[in-house]
Amino acid sequence: MISIRTKRRSAARAAVYHRLAVLFGILPGALAGIAFSIARAHPIWVDEIFVARWYPHIRLLASRAASLPFAIAPIAAVAVGLWAAAGLAVSIIRSAYQGSMRPICAALYRRAAAAGLAYCLLMSMWGIQYARTPLMETYEYIATAESSSAVVFSAAGLNGLKSPVEQLCEKWISQANALRKFVRAVDPERILRQTPAMFAQARRAAKFLPDGPIPQPKPSGIDGMLSRMMIEGVYIPFTFEPLVNISVPTVDLPFVACHEVAHSLGFAREDEANFVAYTVCMLSSEPAFIYSGVMTALRYSLARLAQTQPRQYWALLERMSPAVRQEYTARSAYWNEMRNSSIARWSNRLNDLFLSQAMRQANGVRSYEQIVDDLAGNGV
Repeated sequence: MISIRTKRRSAARAAVYHRLAVLFGILPGALAGIAFSIARAHPIWVDEIFVARWYPHIRLLASRAASLPFAIAPIAAVAVGLWAAAGLAVSIIRSAYQGSMRPICAALYRRAAAAGLAYCLLMSMWGIQYARTPLMETYEYIATAESSSAVVFSAAGLNGLKSPVEQLCEKWISQANALRKFVRAVDPERILRQTPAMFAQARRAAKFLPDGPIPQPKPSGIDGMLSRMMIEGVYIPFTFEPLVNISVPTVDLPFVACHEVAHSLGFAREDEANFVAYTVCMLSSEPAFIYSGVMTALRYSLARLAQTQPRQYWALLERMSPAVRQEYTARSAYWNEMRNSSIARWSNRLNDLFLSQAMRQANGVRSYEQIVDDLAGNGV
């Protein structure tokens, strides 16, 4: 039997834990949610205070963390998962010993507080940039002699076309056919090392890219798991790491590396990170990056065309060279193998909830596809 004194001590400890949880977890999480709502109503405040003044210091810290040769995030995730599981297991044992649900409720309460604190840190370190002024309202692009002018996107050149998506597909198929012969075997490690230099090169023409250090993306270290979850890459704000699944088809690697680095530079929205990645790839001097940018933009545009103009879609596939067609179908086969698994469906659902609910992006995971609208430039 548990003595009355022991029960009182346990209740007193629980009360202290509850107060600490409210003070250091749940309350900061709630305040972060309120601040995010205010920021969404006043994006100029985010631009002038967070993006211009606060985030450059975070990026400086991130550049130092990114200098480590291995990914910290997977290790930290395992440690946090073990802590959560072990703590909950101990609480269950205590509940059974004391004959009360109070230890389990306290454990769940503490984890809710930890989630609130994590959300507060996420917003204050990076996530509030989902509320910044949309890039397509402010971006500036200046063509230079150093840029890859033959393949650089020009929104003005697409205005007035009857079928912008079809025109985009025709353009990119032609470019992919021409570029494919210049692309050699892709070394994932080399692509990751080259990515910061590609951003530095693109800065000369793409004035919307911020100054400051550019982190080198890292191999995720958990490529098999990410592939099963249909994740090509991820940016971890808590460790300042752009991580890349280097087991994906090589045609995707340069674009994915640029996409995750774009997140680290403050482009939180998925369509904007895609647009930045496309721009950097197209301004690159490396054929592998240009080809990856072309093929990714082509893939998104063909997916849109298949929904709206299926006959044109099949006709355009026939215009691909054999090498490009083989790469396009091989990539589709790779991801189709993963698509129908339970873990892939759950991963997609969780990502959609994160984007649409936590970050309040109305299109959720469909925001990735918005690059087609951004590139077409006239709301296709």
